[in-house]
Amino acid sequence: MLPVAALVPASYGLVLVAMSLEPVGAVATGRTLNVVLGVVILRERLTPVRAAGLAAVAGGVLLVSA
Repeated sequence: MLPVAALVPASYGLVLVAMSLEPVGAVATGRTLNVVLGVVILRERLTPVRAAGLAAVAGGVLLVSA
């Protein structure tokens, strides 16, 4: 449990650093890719709620990138 408690804030900090170095669209695309990789590689279930969230993030990336 302790490693998770340390890694979650660290991952959030890394996302903030990435957003300061790269365009937000590129960072958001990478974070969205994690959901896709989880479904494909780890065989996680793609629930309707998760699919809707994935579509919303992808649409937001398109709006920010345009």
